[in-house]
Amino acid sequence: MRTLFFLIAVALPIPAFADEFNLAAPESVSQLEPVHVWATQYYDHAAKANEGAGSVALRDKDGHDLGVSLSKKDWCNAAMEGTVIVTAGSQVRAFNAGGLGAEDQTDCGDVFPKVSDRTKANIRKQRFFELEAKDKFGMGGTDKYRLIPYRSIAVDRDTIPWGTALFIPRLKGARITLPDGSTAVHDGYVYAVDRGSEINGSHIDFFTGVNRVNPAPGVITSTPKRGFVAYIVKDDSVVSTLRSQHVRYGD
Repeated sequence: MRTLFFLIAVALPIPAFADEFNLAAPESVSQLEPVHVWATQYYDHAAKANEGAGSVALRDKDGHDLGVSLSKKDWCNAAMEGTVIVTAGSQVRAFNAGGLGAEDQTDCGDVFPKVSDRTKANIRKQRFFELEAKDKFGMGGTDKYRLIPYRSIAVDRDTIPWGTALFIPRLKGARITLPDGSTAVHDGYVYAVDRGSEINGSHIDFFTGVNRVNPAPGVITSTPKRGFVAYIVKDDSVVSTLRSQHVRYGD
C-alpha cells in the first residue's frame, strides 16, 4: 500500500530496464548513520476495464470521467496502491492517484476493513490522472519524483526525508525480476520519494513495479516485530545516480 495522493499511460511491451543494480557497496557501514525500520511492499495494480453493473469510473480531481471504469475491487486496489495499469481490448492505459475529490465516489471499507478511518475516508474521494510513458511506473509523493521498481520507497518524512538514500545490507544479493522479464541481483540501495496514509514512523514501503511477489522475504516482513537496520548514504556518486533516476525536474 502507498500514497493516496498521486496513476500512468504506458505502451507494451515494457522496454529494457535501464538500472543494472550494480552500485558498489559501502566499504564499511560503521561510519554511516543507522536507522531502524521495517518494510511492507506495494506495486502497480493491473486491471481490466469493466463497464458492468457496479463498476466505478476513474475520475480526475474536477470530477471528469477519464474514460475507464473498473470493478469496485479493482478501483479500490488502484486507490490504495496509487497506480493502475488498465487493459481494454488491445489498448493499455495507466493512471496515477491524483489528489482527493470533493465528494465520495465509492466505499472501500469492505475491501480494506483493517485500514484506519482516515485512510478509508481518503480512498472514498480518490481521484486519478493519466501520465506520460516516461513515467510509466507512476509518481511518488509529489510530481517531482517518478517511481522506479525496486529502488523507490515510501516513508514517513518526519523520520526519513524525501531524497534520502539508504543502504540495506539484508537487501543486497536479493534476486529480482525486472519489468522487462530480465533478472538482476539487488545492490542494496533504495531511495525515498513517496508517502502513504498508513506509512508512519519507522515503517517503509518498498515499490516493486508490476511484481506482486515478495522479492526479499527477509526484508519485506510486513511486521514491526521483524525490523532491520538500514544506513543513510551520503556518497555523492551513489546519491546522484539514485537522484537522476527519480527526479523529473529540479534539483
